Order: sequence, then structure tokens, then C-alpha cells
Amino acid sequence: MTELFFAAVNLSIQAGWLVLAIVVLRFLLRRVPRWIFLLLWGMVGLRLVLPFSVESAWSLIPSAETISPSVLYMDVPQIRTGLPIVNQTINPMLEETLTPTVGASVNPMQVLAAVLSWLWVAELAGMLLYLGVSWGKLSRRLRTAVRLQDCVYQSEQVRSPFVFGFLHPRIILPFSLSERDRPFVIAHEKSHIQRGDPWIKMAAFLLLSVYWFHPLIWLAYFLLCRDMELACDERVIRGLDREGRAGYSQALLSCSAVHRGNPVCPVAFGEFSVRKRVKAVLRYRKPLLWVTALAVVAVALTAVCFLTTPQIRPTMEWAQNLSGDDIVSAELVVMPQATDKQYRVFDENEFAGIAALINGSHGRYVAEPENLAGGSIQFHITTSDGVEHTVSNMGNTYLYIDGDTFSAGYGWLSS
Repeated sequence: MTELFFAAVNLSIQAGWLVLAIVVLRFLLRRVPRWIFLLLWGMVGLRLVLPFSVESAWSLIPSAETISPSVLYMDVPQIRTGLPIVNQTINPMLEETLTPTVGASVNPMQVLAAVLSWLWVAELAGMLLYLGVSWGKLSRRLRTAVRLQDCVYQSEQVRSPFVFGFLHPRIILPFSLSERDRPFVIAHEKSHIQRGDPWIKMAAFLLLSVYWFHPLIWLAYFLLCRDMELACDERVIRGLDREGRAGYSQALLSCSAVHRGNPVCPVAFGEFSVRKRVKAVLRYRKPLLWVTALAVVAVALTAVCFLTTPQIRPTMEWAQNLSGDDIVSAELVVMPQATDKQYRVFDENEFAGIAALINGSHGRYVAEPENLAGGSIQFHITTSDGVEHTVSNMGNTYLYIDGDTFSAGYGWLSS
């Protein structure tokens, strides 16, 4: 259970970076068709579903695994966000509060992880229960709905139009809906069905139920729903003249006054920021081809940068997962330094601290490092499998691990 929870946390963190990128793109690409943003939100869903990712040198995700399952067994628990300033802020607090006491029968980190895992499952079950109960209540209310035409029904039990159902979706209209507004509402809801929006939004709610603990996933769900409505508006008004768009806007205003969101109604006509939608309808212009092409390129670049994870060298993976129990001997060599301070052999009770220090290793691989004239600090470590390892700080510029060089940043190396 705990490992599954950690996997969900790590996936949500990766998806969070993608959500932030999409928020920026929504601001920069305000004039592109809204279906472009639905593609981007689809990538968020893909990131949350796939338990694996492709490694890439182009990835902008700071860390492929922020919380390793091995943190439960570390002598000094640490996380690896890929952001040194965050690591240096959080890890000392983890060390102070969650480091297991020698000889203690309880590991604080394991207890905390177990509690959080069960809390995660409880909230997930609660959201699914709420969804099921709400769906059942609405289904009972719609038993008296009267068929108007094809898949369109009217009901006195609802106050705003929406689509209900999946295998055979129905458009539900309130009896109070005027005949003037009815054609626009039906066209909008049919567009939702044709685009598959009921299934998309329900899938999004299920993902939200799993990743309820991450605020950026809530933001993504809210913005997905908004972009879904705007994209559907654009699809309908493409075939309307100026008078038709005015009528469509009036229908939006009429329905918005009585709408109240419900997650089991995947798409509802008067939903989300009606004022913004009315402005978008009245100002609609057919997007230029080059603008759409630019947006598609932006989507492709976003996928390359945020659906992939950084490449991890085997040497870095070893350093980040080293345990004090793995160390048989450890020596330190400092150059240049006074003769009596150049060399030191560590005691066994210091191995845990050395492992914790090396666990903080990070940085991008440098294939051709510059030649440096500065000093160096070198750990020579022999592990229980008989292998000798070297971990060096080269002039507070490079981190050197068994022949591989990484750009780890001056701030972390100098500390």
C-alpha cells in the first residue's frame, strides 16, 4: 500500500510540472483554438495513468522519483526533488523529525507513510462513494423525464440542461427552457457527445479521486472543464452568423442563472465562467492557420519536455540509493590541505552520515567536463560487494562519481 501511495505521489509531482507549463501556455496562447488545450490536458491524464516514462536529455522534469520507496529504510530519510534549494530546506527537517533512533522498535518514517497511505485510500473511497451516491440520486430523479426528440429529454426535476449517461447519453432539458434557447442548447450538448466529453470528464474526475492530495491536479480538473466548454462553444458558433451568436450568448446567460455544478453531470450547458464564454462567443474570429500551427508545435515541445524524465546514470542511481549498511570502509582525501588534514578514515558509526550526504547527489551528466585547477574532496568507499567507489567534489563545480561527471551546482557542493 505504501509503495503504491509513493508511486501516486511521484506521478502527481511530475504531472504538476506539466500543469504549471500548461497554465503558462494558456496565458501566452490565448488566441489559439481551445481544442489545443484539451490536447495538453490529455497529456496530464496520460502522465497520471502511465506508470513509466521515457528518459530524455530534453526533459524539464527536475526529478524522476522525488520520494523513493527506499526512504522507509534509510538511516537518514531524504527526498530528491531535483531542486537543491528545496532539498536543503526539507531534508534537514526530515532528518531531525523522522530519523529512526538506534535500537528503537518503531521507525517514524514507516509509521508516517502508513498513516498517509490509509488516509489517501480513505479519501479516494470517499470521493468514489460520493460519485456513486450522486449518480444514483440523479438517475432516480430522471426516471420521469419525457422524451422530446431522439436523445433529447425534458424533466421537471432539473433546473439546467446537461448530458447524462455514457453508453446511451441523453440530453436532459428543464421544462422551463424557452423555445428560443432550445436549439442552441441542443446543438451545444450534441457537440459534447460527438467529442466524447462525457467520458473525458468522468475519467478526469476518477483521476482527481486518486490524486486528490495534489492542489495542481484540482486546478487542472477545473481548467479542463472550462476549456472543454469553451472548445464546445467554438465548435457550435463556427456555423452561426452574428445574430445567431447573439442568440447563443443569450441562451448561455439564461441557463447560467440556475446552474449548479455536479460531478456526475459530465457536461452542462451553463457551466463555468459564463461571462468569459459570452465574451469569447461575441469576439470569435476564425483562428489563423499559422497560429494553429504554432500551437501544435508548442504541444509537441511540451510533450517532449514534460512527458519524459531526466536520464539517470547508473553511477548517480548508486549514489542516491547508498545505505550506511552497504559501506564496509570509507576514507576522505582533501587536496590541497595541511598534511595532518588531508586524510581521514571514518568509523563504522559515521557510515550512515556519509551515506546520507552522498544520497543528496544530483545534477545533469556532463560528457565533456572542463579541466579545473581547483581543489578536490574525495570519498573512497568500499561496499559490501567488494567494489571500490570514488565520490568527489571537484572545485565546487563538478560532482564526480566513479568516472562520471555531473554539474551539481556551486550551492550544494560548497555546503
